[in-house]
Amino acid sequence: MFQTLFLESFRFAWQALVANKLRSLLSLLGITIGIFSVISVFTLVDSWEYKINQSFAKFGSEILYIQKWPMEFKDDYPWWKYLSRPLPTLREFQRIENKLESAEAVCYMAATRANRVKHGSFEMKDIRVAGVTSNYPIMREMDISEGRFPASSEFKSGSRVCVIGQTIKEDLFNGKNPIGQSISLLNTKFVVVGVFAKEGENVLDNTLDNQIVVPAIPFLRFTNLDDFNSEQLIMVKGKGNVPYDEMKYEVKGEMRSLRKLRPGKDDNFALNNMSMVTTFISGFFQQIWILGLIIGGFALLVGGFGIANIMFVSVWERTGQIGIQKALGAKSQFILLQFLFESVLLSLAGGILGLGFVSLIVFAINSFTDWGIFLSLKNILISTGISGLIGLLAGLLPAAKAANMNPVEAIRQNQ
Repeated sequence: MFQTLFLESFRFAWQALVANKLRSLLSLLGITIGIFSVISVFTLVDSWEYKINQSFAKFGSEILYIQKWPMEFKDDYPWWKYLSRPLPTLREFQRIENKLESAEAVCYMAATRANRVKHGSFEMKDIRVAGVTSNYPIMREMDISEGRFPASSEFKSGSRVCVIGQTIKEDLFNGKNPIGQSISLLNTKFVVVGVFAKEGENVLDNTLDNQIVVPAIPFLRFTNLDDFNSEQLIMVKGKGNVPYDEMKYEVKGEMRSLRKLRPGKDDNFALNNMSMVTTFISGFFQQIWILGLIIGGFALLVGGFGIANIMFVSVWERTGQIGIQKALGAKSQFILLQFLFESVLLSLAGGILGLGFVSLIVFAINSFTDWGIFLSLKNILISTGISGLIGLLAGLLPAAKAANMNPVEAIRQNQ
């Protein structure tokens, strides 16, 4: 019976669509626009949130960052309170590196923008250069495609060696092997000992493709870190068996002791974690998600009324047929389910059409850009579920009207 009901409802729905093409198109347009609006927003939000979280994931959620500025995201950010704070220094890193019992590794990093990087006749401008200590690979995910990462002895002695990104290699060396070659950087010569594996672009612009990493000692010797584009920080990774909060408490105590802060005096440093950023990002995208649902919801509401309208018309046109079915013994539940199936199928058709438009746009964007937008299975299921639910709700009153018809009056009304 279910199979018969499904096939018959599908046939009636298809006949209604074919017989009244313009009316059906206008009725489905609201569902199509609503699903398109909602799923487009969901797709963009999911894609961008995924890419941002992937960018942050390279640094690890268990890493603690000692910085000048706290990662706070609020309207009344008291920047003047933090402006006079000192920056974390290489000397502070050296003082606390061996004191932290809960830390597996500690790393110092300073970064700035180099106005000019040269090799032979090839030149690049405005390149990010980072001076780091030997534990940097523990703090950030990375792969070396050619050569090697500098040895601990080279970090300690302050050797002028560097590891470059793929974009640096392509633009400066034009296909040549860069290992062992020297580049002009920070007004001095650095020897290339390694090349990072290609990472591709990301929304945070922190890819290693466009960076040069050098030991911290020569970096600080040849760099002025007073400009606005510079940064200094200390990274701490706790031991696997030590709770994060315990490690954070120890780091705070060591920094306060190192900077001779009296009890009761505010910290003049910030302890940050990437989870603070990802939590804010998740909340931000959640608001966009809700906003998209509200905006698309108006179109879906209009679409629901359109489906209800076409179903009332369908009931009116088939009043005699309903009377004959009931006179021949069809139960009210059968008539009810028949029109509900038709309503849901009509709504699903609009939803699938809207989903198809989203798929075409995602394909076009990925064909001409490297944004990496994707339509997830979750969003496909959401669009299908919303379409089916709207069809069910829109068809309830027309289906109930058809199911409650008196067979004699229905046949007489059709004459």
